[in-house]
Amino acid sequence: MAPGSAVLPRPLTSFVGREADLDGLAEALRRARLVTLTGPGGTGKTRLALEAAGRHPGAGGACFADLSRVVDAATLGTTLLGVLGVRESGVLGAAAPGGGDAVDRLAPALARRGELLLVLDNCEQIIDESAALAERLLLACPELRVLATSREPLAVPGESVRPLEPLPGPEALRLFAERAVAVRPDFAPEHPDDAAAVAEICRRLDGLPLAIELAAARLRLLTPRQIADRLDDRFRLLTGGSRTAQPRQQTLRAVVDWSWDLLPEAERTLLRRVSVFAGGWTLAAAEAVCDTGPDTLDLLGALVDKSLVVAYQPDGAGEMRYRMLETVRAYAADQLAAADERRERADAHLGYFLGLAESAEPLLRTADQLDWLARLAADHDNFDAALRHAIAADTDRALDLLACLSGYWMLRGLRIEGRLPAQRLLAAIDGEVPPGREEQFALTVVAAISGGMDTPELAGYIETCRPVMDRLMYQHPLRFPHLVVLWAPFVGVPDEVSMVEQNRMAESLADDPWYGALLHFGLAFQYWFLHADAKAQERELAQALRGFEAQGDRWGMVMALMELARARGRQGDRAGASAYTDRGLDLAGQLDSPEDMAELLWSRSELSLRAGDLASAEADLTRAVALVEPFGVSDNLSSARLGLAQIARRRGEFAQAREFCAQALASRLVGWSSGEGVQASVLLELARIDLAQSEGGAARARLREAESVLRGGRNLPTYGELASVLAELARLQGDPATAAELLGTAAVLDPRPDAAPAETPHAEAFARGSTRSPQEAMAFVTSVIGAT
Repeated sequence: MAPGSAVLPRPLTSFVGREADLDGLAEALRRARLVTLTGPGGTGKTRLALEAAGRHPGAGGACFADLSRVVDAATLGTTLLGVLGVRESGVLGAAAPGGGDAVDRLAPALARRGELLLVLDNCEQIIDESAALAERLLLACPELRVLATSREPLAVPGESVRPLEPLPGPEALRLFAERAVAVRPDFAPEHPDDAAAVAEICRRLDGLPLAIELAAARLRLLTPRQIADRLDDRFRLLTGGSRTAQPRQQTLRAVVDWSWDLLPEAERTLLRRVSVFAGGWTLAAAEAVCDTGPDTLDLLGALVDKSLVVAYQPDGAGEMRYRMLETVRAYAADQLAAADERRERADAHLGYFLGLAESAEPLLRTADQLDWLARLAADHDNFDAALRHAIAADTDRALDLLACLSGYWMLRGLRIEGRLPAQRLLAAIDGEVPPGREEQFALTVVAAISGGMDTPELAGYIETCRPVMDRLMYQHPLRFPHLVVLWAPFVGVPDEVSMVEQNRMAESLADDPWYGALLHFGLAFQYWFLHADAKAQERELAQALRGFEAQGDRWGMVMALMELARARGRQGDRAGASAYTDRGLDLAGQLDSPEDMAELLWSRSELSLRAGDLASAEADLTRAVALVEPFGVSDNLSSARLGLAQIARRRGEFAQAREFCAQALASRLVGWSSGEGVQASVLLELARIDLAQSEGGAARARLREAESVLRGGRNLPTYGELASVLAELARLQGDPATAAELLGTAAVLDPRPDAAPAETPHAEAFARGSTRSPQEAMAFVTSVIGAT
């Protein structure tokens, strides 16, 4: 038989991308005589094998055998004889595995071709026979090379397995565009709306070439956005394949049906049950949730071999995890529902992940927190799925799970992560406090208002929660001690009575060093905001830092370091403050907490602003905005935008400064004490802008509004800032004596070593202001506001 008499099929469509795969395949064929392309249905194994065969440099050329219709060893031999053009001289006898006497006739024919590349396509449904045949032919024909395509390896000695991944993003987009133009010549993929929809289609279809081509074919009837919006029902949508393609290639469902039908029943059982996982799972999770007994490992290995499950090791470290392509997962989920197992597996899934969260929660406050954060982050999607199921099926367990996850969200800076599920959960329990779950209820309320308290329903939940928290704030031990941390920004700085109670508790908590450190941290706030006592504040912060360091809690260290940096900055120690900030940023980076990193950055920018270093301040603030802007609502985002407004004002860019102030107000936490503090600071900045433009009346109105926001709160430093801006207004109005007295008052409320003394003619007024007690100082500021 002359070389080249077995012609390779010539595809009618262009070959898109895969250059790196072709290069890798060519190299593999140079090194090994048997190379198997593996991957799930629809990844383009056949097309890549044809392209590689067409480029194969061997003198014997290449020939292609489609085994998709082969049912046994006898027809396998017959098929290959036909491909090679070898005429049968009689009826083949009974064939042994590997083709029997057909192999005896094939071997000489192949040997005559010399360096031939034989492509065996679709080996999976006769995997044993294909493996036996390949091994015998390779032994009999020393120059032969075999390229097989299969959904699992042939497991033949010397085999080089090349898993074929779905198309990467750019190549998937290019494939969609090329196939789209074929059915709709006017299609313009660069149109912004279409580009976003096409990217979503390719992503949700996992970059599977066949699925992308079927989706592009739908452009005859639908826009890209309509296609993307219908992908939840992908098996009904993606049906319009080529009429000349094999039936299993004409619809997306048929592709997966082909793989499903080849599975033994035990593998089908595991495949449909692992569809309950979201975003991947571990072996331990599969063993606990799927109820497939001691065979789970072997069954999972078989599904990995058959390209229905992907095994991977995240970041090259830790235990192996497993996942499915979304199309396979959707198909398996349909099978789970058809088997009437969905509720049973979802309950098991909830039980497993609730147990994992309960085990992790106390360890998040220890030196092991990074390992546990990584474990929880790896199963982020599973926790979301478990929480959704629990809200619908078991609200008690939903409360428990949300409470456990709230500490994880806090450490990771994911402060609005639980907002929507918490709101759904509160609605499911009618906003009532479940017996025995007061802490869980309170944590759910805090999560529900994490994006702001902007509806009557949320306000009602808070009123229900207040008496609960009044009981819990100084109760020890709490099951979820981070509840105190999460509640504090909502209610603000505690009063004097609370301060006495905290001092008492701090002295008695030798058995709980983490909670003791937290109490010292809280006392530092009270010393500063209630008494403007900088020395006591730093003393308590240093004690808190030592306590958190002893526990190995990086989050606690970040909080203490952040406040120590601010305290040092207020004392004019920029170098000391920067050292604290740098250490805090390093620890916050280890926690991967964007909120905490943003807060450290905008805090450091205040030091730069005070030193007149606008460029450094702007760099820190811009970075802070980038970190938290995706969250939409965040006091840290508001504070960073406020800092940018201050820079713009100093540069004389007043319109830009006002715009930044408007953005800061829009992104604050409405209804939170912390959000009210941000609101007051923004109003004071707007007043400064007004004064810079000689708009005294507008500034006066802003100051009155700021004072009304602060009234009744416990925030001496911001009252000090209010006094300073009032002093600017008094100077503008020609009243330098009142201005001096206000500056002296500001030095009481927000003491700093660089507080400027009044001009000599008004030293008495400055002294009068600076000798007031903090309470007298606040009263004086309020009286000036009232008279302004």
